[in-house]
Parts: sequence; structure tokens; C-alpha cells
Amino acid sequence: MGSAGSLPSEIDKTSEDDLRKAFEDLPEKNRQKLMAAMTPKPKPGVRVEDWIEAFGVFDRFHSKDVATTKKLMLADAQIQVKEEAGSPWFIVLGAPSSDSNPPLNEKERVYWLATHRSKETYQAQHASRQSSKTCFTELMKTAKSGHPGKDMTGSYRGLLYYLEQPGVQVSGTLYVLLTTVRARDPESADSLLEHWVDENAASMLDEPQQLQCVLIPSVLFGGDVPDAGPKDGRVLRMVQVFKSASVMKAFKGSQGGNWVDNGWIEDPYHDIATLEFESSHFAK
Repeated sequence: MGSAGSLPSEIDKTSEDDLRKAFEDLPEKNRQKLMAAMTPKPKPGVRVEDWIEAFGVFDRFHSKDVATTKKLMLADAQIQVKEEAGSPWFIVLGAPSSDSNPPLNEKERVYWLATHRSKETYQAQHASRQSSKTCFTELMKTAKSGHPGKDMTGSYRGLLYYLEQPGVQVSGTLYVLLTTVRARDPESADSLLEHWVDENAASMLDEPQQLQCVLIPSVLFGGDVPDAGPKDGRVLRMVQVFKSASVMKAFKGSQGGNWVDNGWIEDPYHDIATLEFESSHFAK
């Protein structure tokens, strides 16, 4: 049938019966080789089943001294990842980037996100760590009102899921998109969370500069909050971590359309909020 370079044109001129006969006349070894070449090979990278379930702490802190708050959390993040065996990574998002024109009520906020292998390791290793208790005491000195319940409104503790590029254990400056969504109802929030699982596995497969994704479900789905705490089952968050600012910005402009089309979100202008960060990532 000629060389590989002329194969497409030869196939065009050959009938289906002749192609079938040519295949049947091949030695078994060559038929297996041809079938193997025609079978799509899985692309190396992340898979849906690679999502990790963990116990996490996501904090949104109202500060009267953003620089000092961030400094305290940067120091504690390094200690936590180094000393707590059950804490694989910690992201100090910091304050939202001024380049993205954050809303006025976000300009004095500092964010961070840490994970623990389980609630048990959190209680055994983190809650009892003396340097963590000292950090919290110093942290509250920078709080806007001094009342934890008020200054940490929008924080979360409980079940979360994360996905990472294979072999990536990054410490350093990375770029983060934090997307907060208020779904139409708790059922829509759960459906959107399931969609994010598939959506991010696919996007991370195609874009190696998306290094990590963390999904924070609604408090009804996985929150570990006191009985008197807020229990809005519609709010969920997605944290996407990128190697470069340009890829981060491209992702920011491409998301959200099908979330609305599927009826999970009622008003995209009021129910989707996205913030950009130049963040510090610490990993073992």
C-alpha cells in the first residue's frame, strides 16, 4: 500500500472489502500491532478518581493591619507544613490582587487555606500545637473588631476535596483564583460540586499550568461548624492554583457559562464572585 506518507491517499482509493481482506491477510502479530496503534492511549495526567478527600480550614479574615496578618500566617504556614505530619500543604492567599479591582468589602480581607489528612489529625496535631495557639493570639490583635465570629465571617472548616498535577509538590509564589458561588438551592449546590469534579479534572489534564484545585462544599454538605453557626447550604467555593498569572486570567474569563445554563445559579452577576491572588504555597 505504499509508504506511511502516502497511506491516506491509498486508503481513499481502496474499497472497504479490500481493506478488510488486507487486514485479515496480515500475520496475527501485525494485526495486533495495528489494533494497538488504533486504540486511543490514555493521556498521562490527572484523573477524576485522583481527587483526595481531606479535612480543611479556609479562613477569610477581616484585618486592620493586612501586612501584619499576612506575615503571621506566612510564618505559621511554614511551621505547620514542617511540624505536622498530617498537613501536606498550606496556601496563604493573602489579600485579593488590586489589579482585579476587588469589591470594597474585600480590601481589608486576608485569606488562607490549609489541609489535614483527617479531622483526627487536625485535632491531634494542629489544635494542640502551641505555636498555633500563639499565632491565633497574635492574629486576633490585628482583627478589625476583635470578635472572631464577626472578623472571620465567610470562613469554613470541614470536608474538602483537592486534585493535584502528578508529582507536583510546589512551594513558592503561585497564582490563585477563588470562586465563591451561591447556588439556587442546596440540591443545585451539590450538583455544581459534582460538575466541578469533572470539569477541573478535564481542565487540569489539558492545562499543566493549573497545578491544583480545591473544592469546598456547602456547610450542609461537609462543614464542621457549631450548632449555632451559619448553615447556608447554597454557598460553595473553588480554589484553583496556577503556575502563571496569564493562565490564571485566561481561566477566569472562561468559566461559569454552563453553571448558569444548567440552572444551578440564578443570577451570575450576583451569585458568582471571583477574586485573584498572588499567593504563597507551602508543601512537603
